[in-house]
Amino acid sequence: MDLDPSVFASIGSVAVFGAHGDAYGMATVSGLHLDAQFSSGSGAVGALPELTPASGGIGQVRGLPVLVVNAAVLASAPVGSNVSIAADPSQSPWNDPQGNPYSVSVSAGSLTVGGSLSVQNIAPGGGILPAGTVVQVLGTGFTAVTTVQVDEAGVSAVHLIGPQEIDVTLAAQAELTVQRFLLGNLDKTSVEYFSFLQAVPPPASASLLPAQPLFPLQTWSTQLVTYFPAEGGVLALENPTQEPVSVTFQAAFAQTLEGPLTLTIPADGLAAFDGTGLLPAPSAEISVVPPGPIRILQFSYCGCTLGSALTVLPLYPSGASFPTAAPPVQATASPASLSWQWQIGSPAPPARTVSVNSVASFTIAASTASGGAWLSAALEQDAPSILAVAVNPIGLSAGSYQGAITISPSGLNTLTIPVSLTVTPNPVTLLLAAPASLTFNGTYGEASPPAQSISVTGSSPGNFTVSVDQGVYEAGYWLSVSPASGTTPATLTVSADTAIAGVNGGYGIVAVTGPQNTLSIPVTFNVAGITAPPPMFFSAQTGAPPQTQTVDVGTGTVMVFSASASTNSGGAWLSVATSPIFLAEAYITANPANLSPGTYTGTVVFSVPGAPSVQTTVTVVVWGTPPPLSVTPSSLLFVYPMGSSAIPAQTLSVQSGGVPLPLTVQTSLACGSNCSVGLGAYSPSSFSPATFQVTFLSASYATGPPAIAPEGYYQGNVQITAPSGTVTVPVSVLVTASPVAPPLIGALVNAASQTQGSVAPGEIVTIYGFGVGPPYVSGFWLNSNSSVGTYDSGIQVLFDGKPAPLIYASRNQTNAIVPYEVADQTSTTAEVVYNGVTSATWGVPVATAAPAIFTGDAIGNGQAAVLNQDNSVNSSANPAPRGTVVQIFATGEGQTLPPGVTGSMTQSNLKKPVLPVCVMIGGVDAPLLYAGSAPDAVAGLLQINAVVPQTVSPGPAIPISIMIGDLVSPNGVTIAVQ
Repeated sequence: MDLDPSVFASIGSVAVFGAHGDAYGMATVSGLHLDAQFSSGSGAVGALPELTPASGGIGQVRGLPVLVVNAAVLASAPVGSNVSIAADPSQSPWNDPQGNPYSVSVSAGSLTVGGSLSVQNIAPGGGILPAGTVVQVLGTGFTAVTTVQVDEAGVSAVHLIGPQEIDVTLAAQAELTVQRFLLGNLDKTSVEYFSFLQAVPPPASASLLPAQPLFPLQTWSTQLVTYFPAEGGVLALENPTQEPVSVTFQAAFAQTLEGPLTLTIPADGLAAFDGTGLLPAPSAEISVVPPGPIRILQFSYCGCTLGSALTVLPLYPSGASFPTAAPPVQATASPASLSWQWQIGSPAPPARTVSVNSVASFTIAASTASGGAWLSAALEQDAPSILAVAVNPIGLSAGSYQGAITISPSGLNTLTIPVSLTVTPNPVTLLLAAPASLTFNGTYGEASPPAQSISVTGSSPGNFTVSVDQGVYEAGYWLSVSPASGTTPATLTVSADTAIAGVNGGYGIVAVTGPQNTLSIPVTFNVAGITAPPPMFFSAQTGAPPQTQTVDVGTGTVMVFSASASTNSGGAWLSVATSPIFLAEAYITANPANLSPGTYTGTVVFSVPGAPSVQTTVTVVVWGTPPPLSVTPSSLLFVYPMGSSAIPAQTLSVQSGGVPLPLTVQTSLACGSNCSVGLGAYSPSSFSPATFQVTFLSASYATGPPAIAPEGYYQGNVQITAPSGTVTVPVSVLVTASPVAPPLIGALVNAASQTQGSVAPGEIVTIYGFGVGPPYVSGFWLNSNSSVGTYDSGIQVLFDGKPAPLIYASRNQTNAIVPYEVADQTSTTAEVVYNGVTSATWGVPVATAAPAIFTGDAIGNGQAAVLNQDNSVNSSANPAPRGTVVQIFATGEGQTLPPGVTGSMTQSNLKKPVLPVCVMIGGVDAPLLYAGSAPDAVAGLLQINAVVPQTVSPGPAIPISIMIGDLVSPNGVTIAVQ
């Protein structure tokens, strides 16, 4: 399968399904090309049929897909564009369970870009889950009225976390793999998603797997024996449970194996075991001992399957096999019952839908106990089957009526869906609101305008809820409404905060939702006034001519303003003038002609009629002899794969001995007569110290002929000039023929707990995947501002487009710090950029805190990262005495006081969490001595000093947890106490 690069960004996860749960195989993904091989039963893919009996369960369940491929759609794909999707089944033979070949054809499908509802992932996506399990549905377009159906498990509760996450509680125990999730919104948009476990291998295992394993549903908890040929092979192991498992590998018989070897697989995780060269014999028989249920596939490199260089096999205990006949299949329907309420004299209520999961054709019948033929049902959609059920109560008198929809699949169980209809003379509540819109008028710098009211009434008393949609400002939310819910009749109080909205004002929507309808009341906020420009800066040599800078005063509804200037010392060197053409512009001039070397400050005051005046500070640094200029690094190297867009910028730090100097910059690149590439340099400041972002521009970003530099090596430079001279930085560009594949994010987890979920401002997170970092391990570094660098070896991690500080990077794992700028948001988007190629967007909810304790082995459970009172490492061999102080290291504390600065180092500037912190050791509250920044560490690393309670029972593995606000760190972390 090859997907269209103009529509799709990347291929992610792949799964294969079958009637008996024994479908398995492997998938190789290269960019937008997919090569998938699969089979059913106990045989190897492509193996001789007489040696590998199969059950033939693939493609035997109506409505169940054979192969599921998750692919990201480009944000730039034009809405409404239609693309064909085709699969080529001719690359290998197709055999039935008896080994007889048969022909297969696949009809091309199509996809239209658009819509607002999508599902990206289900977590956990597989495994046998008990009733009451909360499952995360991640995607886009979720609202408070989004419905969720799960075919066999059913749903007992739906909880909206945000537009990118909705959590559902399972009503019954079920194997979540192959479960069909059906989501819908009130605008009749719907999306269908078949769940499976998207396990991501840890970095140490990812490089061992030659392809993506497609696991069968069967799990094994007993000892397995496998044979490794002389050419070697790899075992892929999947843990479909919610707890980590440790698998032991040892020699099966008399052979010796250095070990036994143990491999820990995290919850819902994937790991790989290399069986190459374990034994001196030409081949090896290895015993696999799992302590709990696992799924396992063996990749072998022998050429034993009709010349194939790579085969894959499921493993079973001795004498075990998959069933060769299909088990009884039960037809199911969701929902299991229907009910309507109708008021006499109102229009007939809308039809409802019922989803039917059946492997056979079926008949539909509607019956009623009384009232005549008021109930009907018809097939609205096939594969998957959806029924439209309608009631026509016109003419019925008040009372309760019963009916049923009977679904009779051929040869299977009959389904009966009870239907109830209540006819009442009493009206159903329909909400009304007055006024239909609100307008606030305020003045920046003064008190907010008085609150206004919205009257909410109904055709009868009824409950309602209130939500607010508004622009998010740096200071928070300017629009607020109370109460958040109530019963009609009621009055809502609506307030607008001038300090938060600023001179630009705002626009929002107050939504009031009742039993039958939702009202949207638009709110407009007009703010008059003026805002001060940021502090201004000049630098000049003694006797230099005047310098002028232009500023925008950012006026709101009032545009006419006046300005005056004053100085603190040095005489009248500062002046200001307003623009006669551009009403929001002012010209500020500093004249250093009569100033001696030194630093001088002044003030410019801006005024508008009817609003408070504002001011900005102006500084001029005057120097005699310009100090020397220095630039780091001394050279730059770009690697540009042909056909890529502009690759990530690199940084030049400019210093001038602490004396600010004006700077100019020029770039050049020598790459031949047919070259239309170049260099660009940008700095937010024209004075030193400064940080320049240098970029290598492809043909689409440069002027000149539409040719691109041919493959080769080119040289150029960046020249930075100041009054003290010019520094030239050599730049080398290596143009390669091979394009760079986009990074593939497999999971974004808390770096301490290794669990997925909401992220908090300043939290240290780990991103697992393929190509999410350089092919070598790289650590963090500090830039010229002594902040943690956000660009490392070609890698960047972006949250809402803002670069995140990086503390570790490798091909399959990158650790970053969530920017504090996500505070007060409900969600954020994460992307990984490597050598200019961007991954698919990963939506993540945002929480006030996401507490987790670091562990010694970095897998999220077991021995905590704790220091005893003597600063020694706590362990079972070195327990902490009761009554002594321990240091606990964690992350996810959220916003701090003073507010956290993204990428900063704490040094002696320690900060404490805004939310309260508690520690529990062995179930006992531990007295807290300190909770805040770890000294001389990256912002986001939390240190907690607590006293081990005297009442705690001693032991080598005593549970320890922390609570920040009302959020508790995950279980499974321990501390040794004596």
